[in-house]
Amino acid sequence: DALLERGDERGEFIQLQIARASGRGTREALLRERALARDPKRLAAWALPLANGGTVRFRRGFVGQLTFKPAVAKKVLGEPALATVERVDGLQALSAKLAIELLDDPGLRRVRTVTALPQLVLDRLAPGDRPWRDLTTHGVPPNALLRSLRTLRILTLRTVDETPLPSGLFEDTQLEALFLEPGWTGSV
Repeated sequence: DALLERGDERGEFIQLQIARASGRGTREALLRERALARDPKRLAAWALPLANGGTVRFRRGFVGQLTFKPAVAKKVLGEPALATVERVDGLQALSAKLAIELLDDPGLRRVRTVTALPQLVLDRLAPGDRPWRDLTTHGVPPNALLRSLRTLRILTLRTVDETPLPSGLFEDTQLEALFLEPGWTGSV
């Protein structure tokens, strides 16, 4: 509302995206939202400072998805703007140390979807209460880490390895869906 009162188009963009997300959008509102999103300079300004760390997508008027780029991901560590991010991608392209630093950043406490976590990160990531609901890995999470993810509902395991899954891996989890990539079909 404060942005709208000042005549800032970002306020209108936020309002339009929230209306659409809550099912109150109209065709005219969608066309206006798209018109606002067509200006690359405007979007780039709205995406800062998170665009300094990778590629962004907006949700409800704020950065909702961040795909990290290896050369610049470190630039967003500690940014308060991370608080709006709900999905992170691109972690497999980062060093394990940087990926863990980012996942442990307090700003990313609202992340619900994490994709493409490599085995090296899974092995080094300390168990902890993270609000993740959807996790895609390139490897098998350690039992302790998996059990600490109390809100996890969807797990996708990707690997070319046919090593059997560890015994008891899914005990004490609340998974609603488990997806195993084709390399796992012989080991389940």
